[in-house]
Amino acid sequence: MPRASSDRLSIFDWEAPSSIQQGAPVNGTWYPVHDIDVPHRVKLAVFSILDTGETLELELTISGNAPIVIVAAALADAINKVFENEGPQNVTEFTVEDFNSEHRVSYLFDCHSLLVRVRKTTANGVGDLNAKIQWGRLEAVAL
Repeated sequence: MPRASSDRLSIFDWEAPSSIQQGAPVNGTWYPVHDIDVPHRVKLAVFSILDTGETLELELTISGNAPIVIVAAALADAINKVFENEGPQNVTEFTVEDFNSEHRVSYLFDCHSLLVRVRKTTANGVGDLNAKIQWGRLEAVAL
């Protein structure tokens, strides 16, 4: 999903973040965080758990395309922030580690719809599973 350049100005109405705080999450169970079927911009995606030694997965289904799963080895209450990188053959990839400041843009991506789910895939504790999506609804496009 390379960023397109144009002379158009997109205006977004920033909404309250979509979030979840799931107490005692069940291993392998997907928990919905964000399910919006309108054009919008995603500014931030983060996820965490209050246990150490857990493996977390954040699943993004962007504009009806095949789901993208981002995996993170969790430390207790460490926040995993999603970054966009351009991978091999100019394919967009998402990762939780990014030390290249050129990749720190003002938003992650624009989409027509988005489903975000989170789960843990190990059973090392019962600490809260958390995720948050900051997003804005597309209100207008001006030339």
